[in-house]
Formats: sequence, C-alpha cells, structure tokens
Amino acid sequence: MAYRCIERRFDKMKIGFLCEGPTDEYFLKSSEFKKLLDSLEIILIGVRNLNGKGNLKTSRVLTQSRILFDEGAEKVFVLVDLDHDKCITKTKELIPEHDNQTIVVAVREVEAWLLADRQNMADFLEVDYELEFPEKLSDPKNEMLELARSKFSPRILTETKVFYRIMDNGFSLRRAAQHPNCPSAAYFLNKLSVLNTQY
Repeated sequence: MAYRCIERRFDKMKIGFLCEGPTDEYFLKSSEFKKLLDSLEIILIGVRNLNGKGNLKTSRVLTQSRILFDEGAEKVFVLVDLDHDKCITKTKELIPEHDNQTIVVAVREVEAWLLADRQNMADFLEVDYELEFPEKLSDPKNEMLELARSKFSPRILTETKVFYRIMDNGFSLRRAAQHPNCPSAAYFLNKLSVLNTQY
C-alpha cells in the first residue's frame, strides 16, 4: 500500500493582501486578524488598498502583487466583495490572475462575516443575537448600521464607524467561519489554514 506524506514547513509563510476599500483594509490590519495569522504561523507582509472594486479588475492588481512579492510575500490574497454580482466564479474571472495568488470573495460583503460572529455581535449590542443567513442579506452594511443605531445614538454613527467598533469589540474570523451559513468566511479561513502544509 502506498502512503502520501504530509510535509510541514518549518519556516513561516509570508503573505500579502490586496483589497478594495478602507473597511477591508482595517479588518486585514486588525490586531485580532494578526493574532489569527500568528497562530497559523503566517507573517503578514503588507495590505494594499486599491480604493475601489473596479481597480481590482485592472492591471493594478498585477503591479501591486509584484510589489508585495518584491517585499517578501510568497502568496498574495485578493479580498473582494461579491456585492450584487450573481456569481462568485464570474467575479473572480474579472480579476487579473498572477502566480501564487488566491482570490477570496466575501458574500455579499465582509460586513456579513462580522454579522456571522454571534458572540461578538451579542457582546457589542448587549442583547441575545443570532442571524441565520448572514450571506443572504441584500445589504449587510445597512443591517449592521441599523442594529447599532437601535443600541446607540443614530446621529453619530456611520457604516464605517460601526464597522470599526464591531471589529475592535473582538471580531473573530474563526467564529464567523463556524457559522453554518457563512461558507465564504469558512473558505477564507481554510485557505489560510493550509498555507504551511505541503501535499
């Protein structure tokens, strides 16, 4: 009987990220996300915000990826929101490909991942909280904003401020990925988890 060996890297994998906006950048640079990467023996080389989903569909992706590789990244992840696109595959196909690149599509937006972390949302809102289908929300940003406004003063809250507050409250990608109906978060976590394993 033949056996396949699973070989573990002894050095830490170095990765970089491209993203489409300031909230994605904030998430990827957050202390909690860096702790997750450290637990997976991954070093974050850098995060580059391309300032708009449309810019992820241009040659800027290749240019910025090359910069991250020159800075030491061995793998580059492109994080993009599905928004109202109808197909994850089609969204991926619009982004220029590069060797050692992985495209992760958040359904519909990274904000849906925040809403999938039941424990953090319950702590943030100080109420029992559960959302059955976070990825089926047509507008996760607005859902997040309305929930926060029901608890705090609506006049001082914006989508960006709410995102930052929920992130800083202790958002966990691991918990979001454990949600039974948040497969895009689980996909992202899995892609990170296997980086240091060679088959």
